[in-house]
Parts: sequence; structure tokens; C-alpha cells
Amino acid sequence: MLRYSMLPVWYTAFRETSESGIPILRPQYVMFPKDEAGFGIDDQYYVGSSGLLVKPVTQKGVKEVSVYIAEDQVYYDYFTNHAHRPKNRHITLPANLDQIPLLIRGGSIISTLERPCRSSPLMKYDSFTLRVTLDTSGNAHGEVYLDDGMTWVWEGGCCLAWVWRRGCERKGERDWDGAHLVC
Repeated sequence: MLRYSMLPVWYTAFRETSESGIPILRPQYVMFPKDEAGFGIDDQYYVGSSGLLVKPVTQKGVKEVSVYIAEDQVYYDYFTNHAHRPKNRHITLPANLDQIPLLIRGGSIISTLERPCRSSPLMKYDSFTLRVTLDTSGNAHGEVYLDDGMTWVWEGGCCLAWVWRRGCERKGERDWDGAHLVC
């Protein structure tokens, strides 16, 4: 059911691409153009600006994969929420047959639809689940693009932006800044 739960991520990535022309599946060099060490990496990609980093398993019999990380940032395992803090620019992940290696970049808010689904039209009124993954500064942001799927309202280009900021009143607290309509 991963494909249905990720529909908001894909929908938002397609909207981004229609406006910017930047590919939906973004190779390492698109995300980090100054990192020459990542230029030759062609077996992992980011999904739009969502913060999702995918490492498909492309060889038979592989039990684990190494994911290259171009920055000093925490990455979270999508399925276990385990925080990975790479020290040598690589994270080793299990390569199970039933689960693709998938990470969320720290500082991202991923909007998903977690209710078991029947079809995408029936998901129209389902609630969103927000996965907040804090960056090394304790902040996160994300967007989700929504339209009614039937009219031309989408031409307005509106989407919801989620923001989570480090608290400033009490040390260690986090403040939910809420959702903002961005047009």
C-alpha cells in the first residue's frame, strides 16, 4: 500500500515539475550541484523536493546497500524511523525483498495518506499523516499540493506549506507553526 500512501508526495512533485522544469526523480547532482563526489552516482534519487531518498536494489542476491549522503544532515529510515547520522558520507541499509531502501532527509515534512485504501478517488476525504523529521537545527518544512481533481482550480497554483520551528520560549521545545496556504 506504499504507492497509495505516497500519492500526495507524487502529486506535489508533479506540480513542482510542471512549474520549475526540474525532474521529478532528482539525481544526486541535481540536489547537490557543488558536490563533485556525487556526480557519478546513478543508482539513487530524490523524489521532488520532498526529502525522500530512494536507493533501488539493482543486483540479485544483495543483502544490504550503501547510500551516499552529500551533506552533514540526519536521515531517517522511512519504515523504522531510525535516525542515521553519516560520518563517512555513507549509510548502510538492509536490502530486503519486501522493502525498498528509503530515507527521509532531516528537515522534511512528508504528507501521506495512511488509511488502507481501495482506490485513489475514494481517498479524497482521508486525513493526512504528517511525518516530521527534524534537521540538525531542530526545524522542518514541507508542502503538499491539493486540488479537487475535477476542475481547473489548480491553475491558481495553491498548495499547503507545513512548518515546524525550534521553540524559542523554553529551551528544547518545538513549536508547530502550522499550515499556510501558498499561492
